[in-house]
Amino acid sequence: MPLIASEGREKKRNVDGEEGEDDLEEFTFGSPRHSKSREVKYGQIDDLDEPNYEVHVDSDSDREPSPEIEDYFAEIWRELDVMQRQSKRDDHDKEKQEGCAHIFEIKMDVGKFCSQCGLIKEDIKDMCFKWRAPRPIYRQQSHARERRVHSWDEADGDEILSEEARLIGMPPLEVHRSLENVMHPHQREGFKFLSKNLVEEDMGGCILAFAPGTGKSFLMISFIHSFMLQVPNARPMIVAPKSMLRPWTQEFKKWQVEETTVLNLTEAGDDAAKLEMLKLWQETRSVLLLGYAQCTNMCGEIGRYLIEGPGLVVLDEGHLARTENTKIVKSLSRVHTKRRVLLSGTPFNNNFEEFYTLLELVRPDFMRRASAYIMKETLNTLVPDSVEPMSSETISPQRKRSSNAGRQAFRDAIGENHLKSSRYDSITTALAQLRRLIQPFVAWHKGKILETLPGITDLTIMLELSPKQRELLENNKGEVIRDTLQKRAAAIYVHPILEPVIAGGRRNQNDPGSIDLKQGAKLRWVMDLVELCDAAKEKVLIFSEYLYSLALIENEAMRRMKWSKGSQILRIDGSMDTSVREAVINKFNNSPDAKMLCASIKACGEGISLVGASRVVILEVIWNPSVTRQAISRAFRIGQQKKVVVYRLIAADTYEEYRMHETATRKEWLSKLLFDPSISCADPNSILWDVTNDCSDSFMKHGPLRNGVRSIYEREF
Repeated sequence: MPLIASEGREKKRNVDGEEGEDDLEEFTFGSPRHSKSREVKYGQIDDLDEPNYEVHVDSDSDREPSPEIEDYFAEIWRELDVMQRQSKRDDHDKEKQEGCAHIFEIKMDVGKFCSQCGLIKEDIKDMCFKWRAPRPIYRQQSHARERRVHSWDEADGDEILSEEARLIGMPPLEVHRSLENVMHPHQREGFKFLSKNLVEEDMGGCILAFAPGTGKSFLMISFIHSFMLQVPNARPMIVAPKSMLRPWTQEFKKWQVEETTVLNLTEAGDDAAKLEMLKLWQETRSVLLLGYAQCTNMCGEIGRYLIEGPGLVVLDEGHLARTENTKIVKSLSRVHTKRRVLLSGTPFNNNFEEFYTLLELVRPDFMRRASAYIMKETLNTLVPDSVEPMSSETISPQRKRSSNAGRQAFRDAIGENHLKSSRYDSITTALAQLRRLIQPFVAWHKGKILETLPGITDLTIMLELSPKQRELLENNKGEVIRDTLQKRAAAIYVHPILEPVIAGGRRNQNDPGSIDLKQGAKLRWVMDLVELCDAAKEKVLIFSEYLYSLALIENEAMRRMKWSKGSQILRIDGSMDTSVREAVINKFNNSPDAKMLCASIKACGEGISLVGASRVVILEVIWNPSVTRQAISRAFRIGQQKKVVVYRLIAADTYEEYRMHETATRKEWLSKLLFDPSISCADPNSILWDVTNDCSDSFMKHGPLRNGVRSIYEREF
């Protein structure tokens, strides 16, 4: 049952005439200054002297409830009266009550009652609650301290909810009946997990680490609907990449069960328009959407609304906030509410320090307590043999006193040392301990719902380079800047014609006579795949980190297949407007003319559905394996009607294989060990198995795709 909250700018004063400082205060309706409030036991009313209360209400802020609401609650009070009379007690109970020391508590269905004898001091129907409003911060130029200068019309949602939960014990939320039948089992469990962390005991933040493509957005929208029904003025705020804001709006419209306004702050225009939208968000039943870029500029009036306003914050693709010193993390940490939900199909990305940042963002207090346990239980176990084991005495006093000591201890115990260690038994033991620490507020779901799809085959293809490619790689060995070397090498792996493009040359990629496919291992292989896909009436999705590689593939497809851009050939990259991107996605998934989509791998995050593709190419190794997994999940997700085959192309016997591929595989292995206790792989390479002579993909059994292939590996997605 929702609480009845007083609205407007009403202020209650205590007997000394000072404004009350409690966040939640109760007062009795209709109590004269010199009157006796009633004490009620179950089935009995006694008049007892009570302290006098005086209520000051500004007449200009009175709000009369509607007749429908009055009738609704009147019926509830009548039912409660019947229940009280049915449980009437005898005179012996009265004697017991008169001799009781009375320890009063509040329950939502009763009111203020004694937990020892059952005496009801005040009916719930005669109680109302008033919250103190938060105030914006004003920094006086002559002083460093912050001062409060004026208040909001309403309290921030977290103040309301935390006090309600503490005093009354908010019941678990329930899925709206219109959405319950369309929920999958894992989503129902996720709903209970969110309710437990955000509403019930030990209220705080949490991480929903469900596999990509398993319906996290729908689950979150379902929870928000139920959350706002329980607390209508909670003001949820969803932070997401800008490209994902419109899909969120569409999902809300699709699953809307109550009248809820969705406000997109990125579409508000100038600051004045943004302020008007924020005021509307404050005053109405609405959800606010904004991009991560807007979070980095939380200043002035707009910043005050974003910091103090929300009672629930949802971070879509929350792994983007994984780096400690970024503006995103610093800004999000300033938001007052403790109710923070981080949505990510891949919360573990590069290392444990980044993972710690995410944990600390949603549960800072928990991690400060847990870090001491981590240091005590795992520090001496996890450091590799080549490093002298650390103890609490070896950590400097300065670092112990530092506010960052918890992070440092976590990094020392579970961080980079793991990535360098060869003691796999120690690593698995430490990860088991870490799982126990985060289990209460991190929910992981492998994606069993994806097992109902036609299937996926995830292949790693080791390609032999041409002599020309080997020659160019040898010439670039002197490059000392790793990023430049990596870009040049990645271009050469595709085709030598791209090397002068990276070096600043002006080679014309559109000249048909300038390209010899035999000289470029990856370009030749991709074009052979495109021809096979066209013959099989299958669509192919090609991901790359570099736009010049995609441009070369597009131009070669135009020359070789006689296709045209915008018809058979489509493109998605970070420079595209959201509406254009949506049009491209819709055409690729639904138009029979579309054959091939070339996409920037970092421009296709969670929420984008490219289920029109059944063949996926990853053109190069990405240091962060979660980016690759996200890309594959654009095609392998709910809604896919065909079996998906993934081809990860790697230049054999190069830096890409020995350094990049091995590092990414190790990170992927650590992520599997962390979240899936059923994994028992003792070696990172054990997540791959050689299928060179027994590949299940019909395209790879024989024909042009076997040319130049040194080896083929398969992994479980």
